[in-house]
Amino acid sequence: MNLLIDGQEVGRETHATRVAADLRAGILAGDPPPGSKVNLNHLRDRYDVSLSPLREALSRLVAERLVEIEDHRGFRIAPASRAMLAELTEMRADLLCLGLGLSIVRGDLDWEGRVLSTLHRAQRGGTGPMAARDASVYLRALMSGCGRPMLYDLCVILESLNIRYHNILQAEVALPDPAQLADAAVARKRDLAQALLRERIEQEGAQLAACWPGADE
Repeated sequence: MNLLIDGQEVGRETHATRVAADLRAGILAGDPPPGSKVNLNHLRDRYDVSLSPLREALSRLVAERLVEIEDHRGFRIAPASRAMLAELTEMRADLLCLGLGLSIVRGDLDWEGRVLSTLHRAQRGGTGPMAARDASVYLRALMSGCGRPMLYDLCVILESLNIRYHNILQAEVALPDPAQLADAAVARKRDLAQALLRERIEQEGAQLAACWPGADE
């Protein structure tokens, strides 16, 4: 039971953060499934928290497009569809290319180091395709020098949603060697780097869409 000081629940922020992190991980992994109803009583018992931090945690996930609020009906897990995937792919291509272009113009030597070290860690010393989560971390490093926190945060949300689609579809996606993109970025070849990134994102989106049930019908 939490203490109350001046009417405020001590530890609420900690509980909300913990619950949000656990729910986020589950939703990104595809459990609970898209569109399912959120049972507040079940979650309250599961996490042993009051409704206040639980609602706060869910509100954070609403901002990340992982949970939706339905008028007079509470919360539900955000749905997933082929049309939403197409929109996500388009937004990723536009916003991540914008962020990369700004990073190439504004990024310093520390940014270059982050890009190359993240590439190396994601590939674990090898070359070739990355896992979806490792690729997302790598793309975030490419965005990290843009100097626009709001844009960067939006890109992070989009990358999380993309990982969710990978997990929902359990898709095997083959993408170009990311080293070519890193080389163009740190060499400050903005047009080439943006073209490579857009091609990568659009190829990924097309392969995910092809995995959608009934896509060949």
